[in-house]
Amino acid sequence: MPDEVRHRADLRQHVVVQTALAISVGDEIEVALAGRAVTFTVEKRERFPVRIRYARANRKDEESIRRLLISPSGMATSTSMGTSPGTAALTMAFGMSGMIYFYLAFTVRRIGPGPDDRDDAEPYEGAGEQGFFSPHSWWPIVLAGGGAAMFTGIAVGFWLCYFAAPFMAYGVYGLVFEYYRGENKHY
Repeated sequence: MPDEVRHRADLRQHVVVQTALAISVGDEIEVALAGRAVTFTVEKRERFPVRIRYARANRKDEESIRRLLISPSGMATSTSMGTSPGTAALTMAFGMSGMIYFYLAFTVRRIGPGPDDRDDAEPYEGAGEQGFFSPHSWWPIVLAGGGAAMFTGIAVGFWLCYFAAPFMAYGVYGLVFEYYRGENKHY
């Protein structure tokens, strides 16, 4: 392809992109000021459009309109852009993975290698007590209920966290000290 034809094609593509962007920005400003009919309501025999547009405070004067932000996707918005929840989710996932790693590393150091870790081990070497495993417990249900209420409070209304925190703390206490007291005393 000759350079002149390639340059014309690049120029046309640039004009198309500019034109599409200008149309998109123009559409968003029109929606912000005049509104867009998203549906219709019927009263008696007449149909009235239901329009969505910016609040009057965001379109009352020219300066407010100049501060209107157009996002890259073409949607108009007047709210400030926040941080992505992905960063917080990745940080929390990394922290949870770290806790699992440290728990497993601590357990391996405390127990040491077993006969299952050796290739030349005999089956009788693994016989006997392998550790203490809880046969039944109601405390995980209490802890899960408190945790569910706590996270619901974070998502819905923080006031719920004040009621959920004691239940969650009681569930943690019961789960940790279950075999240190009462009829199931093991240690």
